[in-house]
Amino acid sequence: EVVARPANALKELLENCLDAGARTIAVEVADGGLKTLRIRDDGSGVRTSELPLLCERFATSKLRNFEDLQDVQTFGFRGEALASISHVAKVHVLTKTRDEPCAYKQTFRDGKPVEKAPTPCAGTDGTTITVEDMFFNLKTRRKALSSSTSEQYAAILRVCGAYAIHTAARGVSVSCRKTRGGTDLNTASGGTTTAAIAAVHGAAAASDLAPFHCDATPGPDRPLDFKLDGFVSRRCVQTTRGVHKVDGLQRFTLFINDRLVESLSIKRAVDETYANRPDRASTPLAKPFAYLSLRVPGKHVDVNVHPTKREVHFLYETELCTALRLALAPIVAAAGGGGRPQ
Repeated sequence: EVVARPANALKELLENCLDAGARTIAVEVADGGLKTLRIRDDGSGVRTSELPLLCERFATSKLRNFEDLQDVQTFGFRGEALASISHVAKVHVLTKTRDEPCAYKQTFRDGKPVEKAPTPCAGTDGTTITVEDMFFNLKTRRKALSSSTSEQYAAILRVCGAYAIHTAARGVSVSCRKTRGGTDLNTASGGTTTAAIAAVHGAAAASDLAPFHCDATPGPDRPLDFKLDGFVSRRCVQTTRGVHKVDGLQRFTLFINDRLVESLSIKRAVDETYANRPDRASTPLAKPFAYLSLRVPGKHVDVNVHPTKREVHFLYETELCTALRLALAPIVAAAGGGGRPQ
């Protein structure tokens, strides 16, 4: 359940890169990630002494006691992702820390290293993880996914694009390409969030953006505590990037405490605010665009309710959605009648 398809594996691996302080992340995909899913980063790397434990279940857990679940600060915390991937695929790891003279590589199956010890080799600082033959031992699932490799690649591209947008202001560069093809996504290191949105969703979506912000500070009779930032479209737009026409949800990107998640209530609040715009009614392809980053106290959000961490539960959801609508309404109203969608 942790790795239902290649995009789930990619999300876990990409978050590991960010936990390691990476500034450059490159993803390479073959056959929708079923044949090969490779991710390179320039992060801190894995120490040689710890490498054999990399795919051991719970060995990389950040949890020391039960109470730690109430205030999770890192992407990975259960120590299950790499272990789960190694049970459904062949995992090869090449890594180098900045203080070691050379890189080391090791192969994993079923949570255990294949070799007795890591092998010294040439390599640059950071980690490269190559996942091969995903679901080779789950024939039915592999057969089902093999018939939709384009859809699987689109899902991978969606994850890369979301994190490219979210981390652009921090100087993180994200790229994604097929093994036998050109680069489909490449955001520059040191770029802006709006430039990343243009790279991912096209110029039409990026040209009509308005910065968005709302927050609430707790008080004696007001427990609500949040900060919500991002960019929203002034009008409903029709994106021009072919891969992003597949799913209207792709025009809505939400991060809660830096974690890519889905929230139907927050998405509904955005959609309802734009619902009466003439350009929304003129064509079903015209949708509002929103990239939102929500910060709430760790004790207010539960990120452990879904195996893939795709969904989260958080306190004061109704009050937050009400504040979101009130802050978004003036932006939507200021755009006027809208005319034709972009």
